[in-house]
Amino acid sequence: MKNLILSLVMLFVGSGMVMGQTATLSVEAADPVNPESIVNFQIKCDVIDDEVSTFQWFFQYDPEVLTPVDITNYHEDFPHYEWMNNLNYEKDVIILTWLSTKATNQEMKTGEVICELQFKYIGGETELKWVVERDITKAKKKILTAMWTDKGVVYDLTLKNVSIGSE
Repeated sequence: MKNLILSLVMLFVGSGMVMGQTATLSVEAADPVNPESIVNFQIKCDVIDDEVSTFQWFFQYDPEVLTPVDITNYHEDFPHYEWMNNLNYEKDVIILTWLSTKATNQEMKTGEVICELQFKYIGGETELKWVVERDITKAKKKILTAMWTDKGVVYDLTLKNVSIGSE
């Protein structure tokens, strides 16, 4: 019996070590009213099992449908002065980077908006997609949407894209 209990405990502990931190991130947007309207895409954390100390998120969009304008509505726990963003990394790629100025973990609450990406809607239909791994010609290397704890542990991410507009 002791061996069975010990085996179950080891299985539980071992599976926790293999799985690591996990999070599900999503993008939400209301359909634009008409061409030339401003559309805000809410970036949310739908599920998370630990706190975060830094993240770097890459998004890809269709520049014939959307034009980046700004990043707004920063969550108070992720203040604007801790962000390093690039709306023009490439003609169809945006990078959002947050780093705790205290180099400590921050709680990311489930269901709350972390920030909003603001675009001018030109017309048509497209997806705003999380970039997980892709060749970026400017950097000439692979890039990665990722999140880390202050111990350097990388999250296993589930990412949900959003579609917007109509033909």
